[in-house]
Amino acid sequence: MNKPKQKKLLSILFIAGLLMAILYWAANSKHRDDFAGEPFKIDKMLRFTPVKDQGDSGFHWIYAMLATIESEHLMLNDSINLAPTYTARFFLQQKVKEHFLSRGEKAIDMRGTGVTAIRLLQYFGTVDENAFLLTKPVDWRQTMVGLTEASDSCLRQKTSVASFVERTENVLDKMIRPVPQYVFMAGMEYTTAEFARSVCRRNEYVMLTSFAHHSFGKHSFLEMKHDLGLEIIDNISRNDIVNLPVDTLQARIDCAIVDGHPVYWSGHINEQEFSFKRGTARLANEKSEVNQKVRQVEFEQKRQTENHAMAIVGMAHDKNSRKYYICKNSWGTKNPYKGLVFMSENYLRARTLSIMMSQDALDGIAVSQRKTKG
Repeated sequence: MNKPKQKKLLSILFIAGLLMAILYWAANSKHRDDFAGEPFKIDKMLRFTPVKDQGDSGFHWIYAMLATIESEHLMLNDSINLAPTYTARFFLQQKVKEHFLSRGEKAIDMRGTGVTAIRLLQYFGTVDENAFLLTKPVDWRQTMVGLTEASDSCLRQKTSVASFVERTENVLDKMIRPVPQYVFMAGMEYTTAEFARSVCRRNEYVMLTSFAHHSFGKHSFLEMKHDLGLEIIDNISRNDIVNLPVDTLQARIDCAIVDGHPVYWSGHINEQEFSFKRGTARLANEKSEVNQKVRQVEFEQKRQTENHAMAIVGMAHDKNSRKYYICKNSWGTKNPYKGLVFMSENYLRARTLSIMMSQDALDGIAVSQRKTKG
């Protein structure tokens, strides 16, 4: 994008964002102690876009990563509301391509991570939610069936890649919707790639985790990919993963939220401890101490798997002064907290597999630490 056009895009985004931010701020700055569930005292609540519903899909990681990006911008008075279905469509496009090129050996699934979502934005751009409205809810399972059948048919008939692409694109267009090539904002036209670069810079987000069988510090993505159960398009990423003691990891989350930065959370949930109906996530034994050793035992005994993701958008405490983290989920709004989930401190320490936060959040933490030491 040339400089005048880029400057005009940023100006338009700022003006539109300012207007939308006022509306979101009005909705999110209300005192949140009047929820229908058990009472929590809100200590910090970041701005966030309306809670979405992922339906029967497994794309929680897309919804959580986009929610994190949205809140990061909202806290800067730059309002955006991205379309998860657009990103999910391109993910399935790539998965069916893998199925075809592997001659059916690689199954089509919906597994991914926040890193995957960011890669998809970088490769295929993004659009505003209003630019990718659906006429009906997507049947994701049936979409995968349709893509698999189309790919298998092409393999049997030994069709060309071009014919395969045409057939599978027809399935995606029919089951989801066609993809817009441009984003229109305030009378200006921009490509989806230009829009994506304006909302998420390259290497803007950093992944952090806590595993005792690796040394603490930076590690390559490929080195820790298996431990985190990570998947990514082409299985390639040059992102570093920062491995920290669990106490430090929690401190990073606390500092980020206090400084106004959301956190992408990826971890393990189960029916006994995680209740969307109640709007809470607590360990079965909340009185037990969760330290590095406990986390490691849970991981090594394979009781910890990455099966859900949310965006942490606030902090609170209960009537007994116990700390909770406010998470924006993607299962709709039909729970006591309008779609939010209050996660206990112990649950976060025990069930977190990885988190992601912006480099700006980490830089702010580093500055605060230097001031404290000084």
